[in-house]
Amino acid sequence: MAPTVAPTTQPIQAFGHVDYTSTGMCYQSYRCTSNLASPGSENWKQDHYDWLTRANQKQDATVTFTLSAAYFVTSFDIWNQNEYSGGRSRDVKGITILYSNDGLAFQPATTAELANSQGAKPNPKNTVRLPAALNSAKYWQIKLTSFWTSDPHSGLMRVVINGRKDLAHVDYTATGMCSESSRCTSNLASPGSENYKQDHYDWLTPANQKQDATVTFTLSAQFFVTSFEIWNQNEYPGGRRDVKGITILYSNDGLTFQPATTAELANSQGAKPNPKNTVQLPPALPSAKYWQIKLTSFWTSDAYSGLMRVVINGRVDHQA
Repeated sequence: MAPTVAPTTQPIQAFGHVDYTSTGMCYQSYRCTSNLASPGSENWKQDHYDWLTRANQKQDATVTFTLSAAYFVTSFDIWNQNEYSGGRSRDVKGITILYSNDGLAFQPATTAELANSQGAKPNPKNTVRLPAALNSAKYWQIKLTSFWTSDPHSGLMRVVINGRKDLAHVDYTATGMCSESSRCTSNLASPGSENYKQDHYDWLTPANQKQDATVTFTLSAQFFVTSFEIWNQNEYPGGRRDVKGITILYSNDGLTFQPATTAELANSQGAKPNPKNTVQLPPALPSAKYWQIKLTSFWTSDAYSGLMRVVINGRVDHQA
């Protein structure tokens, strides 16, 4: 399978180059994995040396990249070994990229086929995009699985890892039935609006319509949503209008919603500051553009209920 070409459009969220240290078995100390991180080192020896495997130890040879923290890695830019042209090429053909958070047990992320550089200067870049649904990880590996020739050695010249450490707050518009226009779903997105009326108003359901009331969040694109941060209604002491049970749902057409998870929100007791509830979503969920919170149970029998603020965290699906 040929490496996927990176998109020419600007992504919704910016991803940067990720610094790393690397380890692996090498032919010689000056032709080892540390060379892979050197900027501008795409061409063999014209810039500097490569990572080269030991003789007859190229099959399933690995280089392990240790990042400073767990990152959501989106792609690898890889320059092949590039030393010789023709039948003596030491270029890699097939690779597997793997990931781990303990540095011991690695899971496969994707496979790719690198182009034979044919010793060309400049050395062509291979961009291998990773599945967007992968979890973040601190340790990444490239395993060499096949080769363009039978030379006893093989290796790579340079590797750039692209990704993002932090999850972003996701902008949204929110819609749903409200008790009145000043206490409606648009209030949920206001920054710093955790405390009822002290900061601003809430989203409050119409009287006696709180059971299974929903608020729908429309994102700017499909996102892998990882968590919701939710502040309860917070109006009265005792949490008279606070929500207890919720279901979070998702959809890509805005019509048919699938359940993602359920959670119980804490009774705020009307406290200031209002305590935050963080609801983690299952990591295997697909990306989605539409998300919903459904109110399923309540701390009291008051005719009304609602929420003060909702923050959605996630990362955009660049392949959607």
